[in-house]
Amino acid sequence: MLSAIKKENGDEVGFQAKYFLSTPQKVQFDQLDSSIKTAFEKHPNLKSYYLVISIDRAYHGEYNKKLFKDRMMVLAA
Repeated sequence: MLSAIKKENGDEVGFQAKYFLSTPQKVQFDQLDSSIKTAFEKHPNLKSYYLVISIDRAYHGEYNKKLFKDRMMVLAA
């Protein structure tokens, strides 16, 4: 659910938080895309949008595996 703040000039700033129990996969990114599109459709004056994803991205010392940020960049593309 989007929380939006309306500025004096009418522009809106939106905030949304998502929580995933594991590294987001394509289905979660599809959900994020849908949420973002809906936010801009319902808030035509939305000028800034902040999305926070709460997840443990700690590196566990497994050098033969991709780092979290590398997996996220592939999935987000």
